[in-house]
Amino acid sequence: VYKGYVDDPRNTDNAWMETVAVNFHDEEGNSVSALPLQAGDDAGEVQWVDVDLSFALYANHSHFLEMVARERKAHWW
Repeated sequence: VYKGYVDDPRNTDNAWMETVAVNFHDEEGNSVSALPLQAGDDAGEVQWVDVDLSFALYANHSHFLEMVARERKAHWW
């Protein structure tokens, strides 16, 4: 979905955040949910969640979800 610079409050003139956002589409709902989740060094925990516009997202994350929704012709507002 995306790879590169992200707008982040921790960015400075000398250091900045980059990320890789990937979409795994599981039409049947039985493959992706079986993937083991492991938090990285900057996350306290990780879990599957349902999201909508009321869900508090960090930095550019809502933009990534909007891109996936557009690609998958899913509802997102």
